[in-house]
Amino acid sequence: MDHLTNLTIQVPPDAILTDNGRVLCVPGSLWKDALLIITFYATNYLAHAATVKSSPGDTAKVTACNVILAVLYPMSGLMRALKAIFRLARFSKSELDMACKAGALCMVVRAPD
Repeated sequence: MDHLTNLTIQVPPDAILTDNGRVLCVPGSLWKDALLIITFYATNYLAHAATVKSSPGDTAKVTACNVILAVLYPMSGLMRALKAIFRLARFSKSELDMACKAGALCMVVRAPD
């Protein structure tokens, strides 16, 4: 950027030239800015809903209910998340202990027939 060239351009009256004279800020459309903000928050909510932790054995209805709750009440999964964190299943000595701490044990029972 050693060689600078002077250009004459037309800008809106509310455009701002920074102190060093190298950056020109032109305000955007109000609707475009509002749409960007709405898109950001909608994407954030959807990403939050997509990462809801389900518990082992949850049915599809329970998972769907948890996703809806996460969108409407973002703090709804706090207790599930804290339980998962404080169980420390990752640091178990055996796979059986890890499954037990994660709440993923099941019981297989032979039917009479």
